[in-house]
Amino acid sequence: MKIGLVLSGGAAKGAYHVGILKALHEHNIEVDIYSGASIGALNAVISASAPSMAEAYERLESVWRDLTVNNPVKVNKNAIFISIAKALSALAASYPNPLARKAVIAAGVLIKQFSDDKGLLDEQPILDKFNQYVDLSKRSTWSEIWVSTFEGAGYEALIEFVQSELGIDGKEANYHDLKTLSNDVLIETLMASAALPLLYQTRTIEGKTHYDGGIRDNTPISPLIGKCDVCFVSHLSNGSNFNRNEYDLTQTKIIEIRPNAKFVTEEGTLSGVQSMMNFSKDKVNYLTTMGYEDTYKVIKKLRDKDELELTIENELNEIDMLLAKL
Repeated sequence: MKIGLVLSGGAAKGAYHVGILKALHEHNIEVDIYSGASIGALNAVISASAPSMAEAYERLESVWRDLTVNNPVKVNKNAIFISIAKALSALAASYPNPLARKAVIAAGVLIKQFSDDKGLLDEQPILDKFNQYVDLSKRSTWSEIWVSTFEGAGYEALIEFVQSELGIDGKEANYHDLKTLSNDVLIETLMASAALPLLYQTRTIEGKTHYDGGIRDNTPISPLIGKCDVCFVSHLSNGSNFNRNEYDLTQTKIIEIRPNAKFVTEEGTLSGVQSMMNFSKDKVNYLTTMGYEDTYKVIKKLRDKDELELTIENELNEIDMLLAKL
């Protein structure tokens, strides 16, 4: 039996995936094919590149333990300068004094000249983790892994994200088989899958701009349908609108792992954003435990169901044997 695992995106909420891998490992369930979006793509490639589920869990647990000490959310100072430069350029037109207007324009040009046009957040911490745990030279031994991206300009990505949240149809996501790509393109594609517009640097794949795959498909199961017999799907939000009946269940049985507790434990008007940026030790431990418990319950239900079906089958066989003797 071939097993698939889909890891949804959700920034710091991705700690939930650590618990999922722990539960799968403890129940001797080996994953043959992965798929992910955003933080799910990063967690997936670390797991897929491991030689076993035991190693996959250990690597992912180590990554998230380190993230509680070395927060990956770091401001890109150059991006701030770029924002200031753009603001100065916009303000310059309103300056009535010619000398003042020229001075503001010059300041904007100088700032932009000595800065690089990147996102507001520094992606280097993410790259460091990738380089630390993923060995590209052993890619032939990896499990199969797919990631989703969104192809389009920055303004399109923002519009599509809002439409997606409102349930409005729009552009479709792009799916990439990482093992088939060259090293440079693989890294570019992986980083594109986590490139939230404005926050992280834009990425280019085959001459086209790509952004976070979660914009249009935060639960990229499509590439796995028909490739595995059973596919576990993780959700990083309460009440996810994912509908497994939209897929061909005769090809792949879909088993969802949904949170039984609150993902957003932070308070305030920006609690949702805070939850996505909260890499504190307490929150990571909370999510890891929740992911483990939710997955454990799902697996137990599946095994209890199998045992019940086996019992019924044995009883029917006994009845058939008795009838045959009459």
